[in-house]
Amino acid sequence: MAGSGSDSLRRFHSTENAKMTLVVLPHAGGAASYYYKFSEVMSEFLQVYVVQYPGRHDRRRESFASDIRALAADIQTDIENRISGPVALFGHSMGAVVSYEIASLWPARSNAELTGLFTSARVAPSVPFDIPDLRTTDQAVAEIQGLGGTDMRVMADKEFFASAIEVMRNDYGLLVRYQQELSRLNGHSIGVPIRALAPTRDRRAPIEQVMNWRLHTTAGFDIRTFDGGHFYINDRIDEIVEYIRESVSAEWSATGAQS
Repeated sequence: MAGSGSDSLRRFHSTENAKMTLVVLPHAGGAASYYYKFSEVMSEFLQVYVVQYPGRHDRRRESFASDIRALAADIQTDIENRISGPVALFGHSMGAVVSYEIASLWPARSNAELTGLFTSARVAPSVPFDIPDLRTTDQAVAEIQGLGGTDMRVMADKEFFASAIEVMRNDYGLLVRYQQELSRLNGHSIGVPIRALAPTRDRRAPIEQVMNWRLHTTAGFDIRTFDGGHFYINDRIDEIVEYIRESVSAEWSATGAQS
């Protein structure tokens, strides 16, 4: 599946002489701006781009994505058009399966060399995944509160909050349709390493099911646990930075990219 491209990459910080680029794929309902701080700290040693999915913020006039694989194809085209050299993908929650589909589409010959995936707070793509019903506002509010990671004071802006719920419903619909592809995903793997980041208190991503990411790579698997819930990334950012730094440093050493 070839994507047409979509101008999805946002760069908040510039890094001189970075040896590798990290592309960040947000969670369901998430926007690129949520990862501003994450980009800031990662930009100490990596060039960082954060994906803006269609239908939100500066892409709010665009239609929502209707299929995760098609979304992944457009993002992969954007990466290939804008980035050269080594690239790693970091996907949080829904972003983890988007990153996996991007990796699945990666061409054998490309200016950008995919070096691996960091999958965060998400069970493996072949694992059945319960997706809550968000048909009512009360259901959506309960879901947001249950997951954490959102300042509920945004509810005071009724128009903004209604828009945020619409985005979240669409993204959850993407996940529902993706669940219908489990037969395709069973036995499917990619040829780059997968490093799974697993919060210890995430009811949506039990560690034993996060471990199943190992079944989806032929090039090595690692898992690192972090104390916290689904949005542990907000509280454990220094530990995450250190883990990614260790991982990419090992990659540079293995490829001879480090002097």
